Amino acid sequence: MVWRATLADLFTFGLPGATATPEPRSIASVDPSTGRFELPGHALFGGERARVRAEGDGAYVPTGIDPRRFYDVAEPDDADFFALTLNGSPVSFSDCGAGVLVLLVDLRPKMLRVLAARTSYVVAHFKAYQGPWTTPPDWAPLVVAQLAAYDIAGTMRVSSPQYSLDQLEKRAMKAEAFCARGDAGVPYEDGTGPVDATPNEAEMGARAFRLKGRGLLEGPTGNEV
Repeated sequence: MVWRATLADLFTFGLPGATATPEPRSIASVDPSTGRFELPGHALFGGERARVRAEGDGAYVPTGIDPRRFYDVAEPDDADFFALTLNGSPVSFSDCGAGVLVLLVDLRPKMLRVLAARTSYVVAHFKAYQGPWTTPPDWAPLVVAQLAAYDIAGTMRVSSPQYSLDQLEKRAMKAEAFCARGDAGVPYEDGTGPVDATPNEAEMGARAFRLKGRGLLEGPTGNEV
């Protein structure tokens, strides 16, 4: 099985763990007769995992909804209304609840998809260095996390972001440049590169280590004198 970066890798090397906390979105109204919730411009496509929470003194969710449970969002037929399902069956409720109701969409499945895509991306760039890996080199989770962090920060609704998008972009650009060096057969990044990556071609690997040791390996392809 090909190795994939994990959420633990993302929260260690890419983003704060609090990034997985979704932004609460206030539900405008509830209709027990149709089992639908109103959330204008919800931008839900169906298949998202979500839960409903009640906020405020004396607030409670509609009877039939468990605020601790994640439900699946049914494919909506309206841009302002959505319904929930559980194990493929529509979720019904008998009242409107009380207080402010909010929708919380689970961000973790989307984060895992980004991590899977970025893992494949990094492995492909280092295919000359015995990828794919079942056990990754030490640097691989960091590179994947830095690329995924920028993707995630720019596309997902998170509660109170604890990051600088500009800083994440700079780190992602360095990671992209690092992958380009891998494509070029030069798996080094001054002082932080994957020095434990061993090329498939022993001669190429020996030459790379030799040039690096003499201070002659620079830039994306290396220069000899």
